[in-house]
Amino acid sequence: MRVIVLKITGSVFNDITGETVNLLKSYREKVFDRVLQRGERMVVVIGGGKYARWYIKAGEKLGVSKYGLDVLGILASRMNATLLAEFLSPAACPLVPESINEVRVLIQQYPIVVCGGIIPGQSTDAVASLIAEAVGSNQLIVATKVNGVYDKDPSKHKDARLLPKLTFEEFEALLTDLSQRPGEYALFDHIALRIAKRSCIAIWFVNARDVDSVAAILSGNRPRLGTLVSSRREQKL
Repeated sequence: MRVIVLKITGSVFNDITGETVNLLKSYREKVFDRVLQRGERMVVVIGGGKYARWYIKAGEKLGVSKYGLDVLGILASRMNATLLAEFLSPAACPLVPESINEVRVLIQQYPIVVCGGIIPGQSTDAVASLIAEAVGSNQLIVATKVNGVYDKDPSKHKDARLLPKLTFEEFEALLTDLSQRPGEYALFDHIALRIAKRSCIAIWFVNARDVDSVAAILSGNRPRLGTLVSSRREQKL
């Protein structure tokens, strides 16, 4: 049984009454329904988005501990996950898992399992990598805010160049100086990368708003835009 792991940035849930609704409908039509039609299974990991950052920022002003800030971020991501799980009912498990072991059990019972953060101190990226490892998936799709991995921050540098493929080592070098503060994770964090690297889990980075590219990867095709990070530079796109 093939289990697909998809991580979706929490920013998809930032406009809860507008863009979010349309995007989730598009994901259901082009991604989730196709997974069901093919008889596959999927674990979807959702980030906390701006709501996590709001609560974390308020917590910082109130002197909440770092552990407490992580818990706030996890709860925000779980709220987003609950919305998606309910939207995909009855195909999706109504329970948002609180552990990796729960995910392993529930994916045997439901075609789709949706979760948010699980472990304080780890991003939802790390959770997605752990889940991919736990369910035996050799690929992780990360739908993020940008079109893939760039040689520099595209929001700050107009000349930033999209990198179509990287080895784990090359990608790790790009992440060296990224912040790891709660709610401020950049494109991907080091813990998540180490987990993927140790189990040779290839990572596709695409824009979360480019649903067609996500669908293309699921079908074994090359996305319109994106970056493949794997153990071999020469791996076919």
